[in-house]
Amino acid sequence: MTLRDPDIRAPLLEYLHSLGHLTVTEFTTHDARADVVAITDTDLVAYEIKSDVDTNARLSRQVESYDKVATRLYLVTTAKKLPKMLPILPPWWGVLVATETPSGVTFHEHLDARDNPAWLQ
Repeated sequence: MTLRDPDIRAPLLEYLHSLGHLTVTEFTTHDARADVVAITDTDLVAYEIKSDVDTNARLSRQVESYDKVATRLYLVTTAKKLPKMLPILPPWWGVLVATETPSGVTFHEHLDARDNPAWLQ
């Protein structure tokens, strides 16, 4: 099955809520809109979803914009899209890979997000 944004977004929000995080969808930043932002006790974490039907055309601009506002950042994508998306990401970005299973969409942490260096000063 082709995973689209809604197929990934709903389980991502469910997962983040299960961790007790407050979430905001379509969070506007400078010149881009983060799909999901989670607010934790210590971080503002941005999640950008790139589904099987998305391209990487805007990803560089989104990365630059989200880096200005979030302390941690994740790309949420599929195994199919990962090879094209990964080279665009800075080393502090994390990656969650969405996979469809018989029990629904699950996430595997391909890369753990590190502190955004813009917020370490």
